[in-house]
Amino acid sequence: MRRKMFIGVPFGLAVVVGCVLLAVGRRTPDTQVQSVSTALLDLHGSYMTNGSGAAWSRTSWPGRVRALGANGVEVGATRSSLEWAGNLWGFRWSKRFQLLRQSTNSTTWALSKIYSVDILGVPAVWWRKSVATITNAP
Repeated sequence: MRRKMFIGVPFGLAVVVGCVLLAVGRRTPDTQVQSVSTALLDLHGSYMTNGSGAAWSRTSWPGRVRALGANGVEVGATRSSLEWAGNLWGFRWSKRFQLLRQSTNSTTWALSKIYSVDILGVPAVWWRKSVATITNAP
C-alpha cells in the first residue's frame, strides 16, 4: 500500500505541474476573449435585470453563454464567471473565465482565466492568469 502511494504522489504532482506549464504558457486568442467577455457581460446584465433566476437554469442563460458550452455559471453584483469542468483519472480539473469589477459603480472589468485541479475531492492547486481589461457600461 505504501509503495502505491509513494508512486502515486509524484505522478500526481507531475500531472499538476504539466497542466500549470501548459496553461500559463498559452496566450488566450483575442476572438475567445471577445466572445467570453461579451457572454459574461450578457450574463451579468441578465442577472441585474431578472435576479438570481438567470443563473439557476441553463435554459434561462443568455444565448451567448449557452453557445460557449460552459458547465456552470456564477454571477453577482460585481462578478460573473463561466466554468468548464471534467474528471480524468481521479483528478477533477476546471477552467473558468471570471469577470470582476471593483464596485457596482465601476465600468472597468478585469477578465481572468482560472485553472484548478482537485485530487480525490480535495482542492490541490489553482492559478489565475489575467487576460484583459474591459471597459463597458454595467
